[in-house]
Amino acid sequence: MRGRRFLTIFIVLWLSLLTVSLGTYIFLILAPNTMNVDGSYLEFARLILPFMYLLVIDIVISLIATLILYFFLYKDENKLTAKLTALAARKYDSPIFQETEMGVYAGQQIGEQIERLRAMLQNMEMALQAKTVADEANSEMNRNQLVKEERQRIARELHDSVSQQLFAMTMILSAIQEQADNMDPVNRQLIGKVAAMVDQAQAEMRSLLLHLRPISLTNQSLAEGIEQLFRELETKVKINFEATVTDVQLLPEVENHLFRIVQELLSNSLRHAKAQIIECHLYEKDRNIYLRFSDDGVGFDTDKELLQNGGYGLKNIQERVAQLGGSTNIISFENQGTLIQIVIPRKMEGIYD
Repeated sequence: MRGRRFLTIFIVLWLSLLTVSLGTYIFLILAPNTMNVDGSYLEFARLILPFMYLLVIDIVISLIATLILYFFLYKDENKLTAKLTALAARKYDSPIFQETEMGVYAGQQIGEQIERLRAMLQNMEMALQAKTVADEANSEMNRNQLVKEERQRIARELHDSVSQQLFAMTMILSAIQEQADNMDPVNRQLIGKVAAMVDQAQAEMRSLLLHLRPISLTNQSLAEGIEQLFRELETKVKINFEATVTDVQLLPEVENHLFRIVQELLSNSLRHAKAQIIECHLYEKDRNIYLRFSDDGVGFDTDKELLQNGGYGLKNIQERVAQLGGSTNIISFENQGTLIQIVIPRKMEGIYD
C-alpha cells in the first residue's frame, strides 16, 4: 500500500518536472536551432543530448523530492496511527499522547479531535469501572445480607422448636429422675442415659445456634461483643462464664476475625468439654495482642486430636490466627481442661488503627 503511494508521488512529481523541462527545452534549445539543422546524426545528437540531461536531472530531483515528502507525510501518519492504536487498546495514558503536534499532514484540528476522543473514552472507562465495582459491592452486600437473614431465620426456628422441645424433655426427665428411687436399676440406668443424651443434644444445639450468630460485630467493639456473648450464654447454660477483656483498638476486619475465633472456641467447649467454668481474657502487652481462652473440661490429647480429627475445629482457628500473622499455643490434658493462647504481634501496624 505504501509502495504504491510512494510510486504515485514520484510519478506525479516526475511528470510535472518533465513537462517543465520539455517546455524549456523546446523554447530555449530546439526552437532557436530548428532552422540550422542539416539532418546529420551529429546534429541530431547535439540537439537531443540536452534533453537527456534534463530527463536524468528530473528523475533525480523527483526521487529526492519524493523521499523528503514521503518522510514528512508518513511520519505524521505513523503518529496518527499510533494514537488511534493506543485508543483501540485502551492505553489512554500512553506517552504517545504527550505529543500534541500532529504535523502538516494530519493537521492541528485532527490532533485536537483525537485528544477529545481520548478524554471521552477515558472518562467512559473510568465510569464503567466505578459502576462495575459498585455493582460487585452491592451484589456482595446483598449476598451477605441474604445469608445473614437466612442464618437468623434458621436460628429462630431451631430455638423456637427443637431447643424448646429439648428443654421440655430435660424438665420431664428431671421429674422422672426424682422418682428414681422407686424404679428398678435397669430403668434407672436407662433414664440416666437418656438424660445424658438430651444434655449432649442441648450442648450441640447451643453450639449450632452460636455458629448461626452474625459473624461480624455491629456497632460494637470487640470487648463489648465478647462481654455480651458471655452474658447471653450465662442465662442459657449452667456454666460459669468469666470474661476479662480490654478495649483494644483494632481495625474492624481484625475485630471480626477475633470475635469469630472466640465464637468457635466457645462452640468447641460447649460441645466437647463438659466444662463448669469457661474463661476468656483479651489484653495487650509488649506490643502484642493476647487472647487467652480456657475451660476446666475433660481436655484432650492435643497431638492425637490435631492429627486425627483436626482438633475439633482448632484447625480452623489456627488458620484464622495465621491470616492475622499470629500464633496459637494449645495446652490440654485429659480430665485437666484446656488452655488456648493466641498471640498477634502489634508490629503488624497495617491491620491496626
